[in-house]
Amino acid sequence: MQGGGKYTSTETFKRFANRNVSDCDTFRDKLMCARVNYSKGKGAKKGLSLRAAAKKIGVTSVYLRQIEMGERKVPNAVIIHNIEALYGFEQGYLAKLLSSEQKVDNKGA
Repeated sequence: MQGGGKYTSTETFKRFANRNVSDCDTFRDKLMCARVNYSKGKGAKKGLSLRAAAKKIGVTSVYLRQIEMGERKVPNAVIIHNIEALYGFEQGYLAKLLSSEQKVDNKGA
């Protein structure tokens, strides 16, 4: 795991550790699960701190946390692409997921 030892005691880590991204339904949950369970390969430490993930994506940790918490609804296409590339999602997958979530939100509004 990259970052400090405090990371493994966070609620996000506890909630998503050892879960499969495919078991998560929402953009938010998939993003957090991918970060918590991120691994660069066999023998590599698991997980990325919020700060480390944000740096790799090209945003601030505050901005990434706002995305994860649903306080920022839709990041721009470059950020979505960087997230997909970092975590190994198929290109366009997260954009489609966000689009479908917005359609559901708009129907309920």
